[in-house]
Amino acid sequence: MHVITKSLFLTVIICCVSTPALSQDKEIWRRHLYDAKDFMEMGIYGTAEEFYDKALKEAELFGLEDPRYALTLNDYAYFHKVQGHYKQAVSLYEKAVYVWDQAEGDFNPADAIVTLRNFAALHRVQNKLSEAERIYKKAVKYAKKFLDKHHPDLAVCLYELSEVYAAMYRHHKAKQLCLQALEILEEEYGDQGLSLVPCLDILASIYEAQEWFRDAAPIRKRSLGILGKNFNPEHQMVAPAVTNLGRNYYNQCELSEAEVYFQLSLTIREKAFGTDDPALAAAMLDMSDLYLAKGEFSRAEPFCQRALNILLSQEKLKMESKSGTIIIDEYLGSDRPKVASLMNNLGVIRFHQERHAEADSLLQLALALRKHILGNQHSGTAESQRNLAQLYTVLGRYEEAEEFLLSAADIFEFNHGSRHMSVSKVQFDLAELYLKQARYKEAEALYKRSLSIREVSFSGDHLKVVEVLEALAKLYRTTEQLSRGEEYSTLAREMRERLESSP
Repeated sequence: MHVITKSLFLTVIICCVSTPALSQDKEIWRRHLYDAKDFMEMGIYGTAEEFYDKALKEAELFGLEDPRYALTLNDYAYFHKVQGHYKQAVSLYEKAVYVWDQAEGDFNPADAIVTLRNFAALHRVQNKLSEAERIYKKAVKYAKKFLDKHHPDLAVCLYELSEVYAAMYRHHKAKQLCLQALEILEEEYGDQGLSLVPCLDILASIYEAQEWFRDAAPIRKRSLGILGKNFNPEHQMVAPAVTNLGRNYYNQCELSEAEVYFQLSLTIREKAFGTDDPALAAAMLDMSDLYLAKGEFSRAEPFCQRALNILLSQEKLKMESKSGTIIIDEYLGSDRPKVASLMNNLGVIRFHQERHAEADSLLQLALALRKHILGNQHSGTAESQRNLAQLYTVLGRYEEAEEFLLSAADIFEFNHGSRHMSVSKVQFDLAELYLKQARYKEAEALYKRSLSIREVSFSGDHLKVVEVLEALAKLYRTTEQLSRGEEYSTLAREMRERLESSP
């Protein structure tokens, strides 16, 4: 949010020649805007809105091309944005941008750039990426026109635009812009400046989106190091960087390292917010993901249950359970994706506990939520389809399982390309399904495609590679190709032995 400081108001007053009446109008406008902000921070939105209306009426008296009118529109738009009133926010931001385009007299270009960034971020939240791109590009153009080419505000526009390109899977363009931004920030603040952290985090995310986890790890460590120098190691500001490094290790399947950072993040958040705050839900979701990956389902379950209890008590959500069926009547709030993921994880736990009816209900619910929240083509939706397919494969519902797996494969490949690890996982599951159906040629082809992706992704010995080698050995033994079965069995055994003997 653009915050109008006292120093800014003093600058406005000094720079403008005005009559005593206009000077009084400025004071009234400023007071209304401060009151609106104060009531908003207290959560008294009705009163805050009244003062924003008053401030806007006062600002109109300065003229519809006056910067103070644009500043008021920006703040009022943010007020609606934080409440999820996106339609009203969009209308106000559009007016503010128009005012900045027409602004006359002395004004601070940085204020106009803030409005553009806020407007673009609103579109980003709504996943309207083309609109976000358009407005961020305008902010970049504005910054280049009015500010120095090495100005930090230009860097912020560049790395925020790069985040949009990353969301559009235009990773090369995203990386270019982010590196440009980082160069500007390093020149301004040095290589340990706190202002580098958001840019470093986005750059690491761009690498991780392409599964370049080893390249991202040093960037994650650098970000954590900078925060550690500026804050106490257990300060809540450090927690996100701790989490990000844990997720990096998790995605490299280095689960012991990931556990250390996930547990530290949870501890920091508990100390900062208490044990029942919604801010803990993301950390608990990470812990449940971790223990699911380790196959420790009894340890994953309490984190799922605890996080769900916190979130469901905080939001307008009604649940009832009848014969293993969970019905959500209403759910509002930004935590819906976490609820869907926790439902998904709990469904996977029930699957491994052989409580199949409950697993089916939970996984169906997670899929429905993800489709509604994220869309049909999101990777989270594909993950839920894959989990349901695994359940249906065990239950002998092969046709439904195949349909879900083929859909998941298409989504993952569209979002991440044909060589992504998520594609390999679906190919493996589909091969397992075909093996059960005695569709051996199709299973063999899928196992080999899955193996080739994993060999490149992990570039060496890894348990995920062993998994496919052992599956191929089983396939060849089943089809009485004993020599080939022995060959792959030996490869799997030797790799497993190397992994177990390595420090």
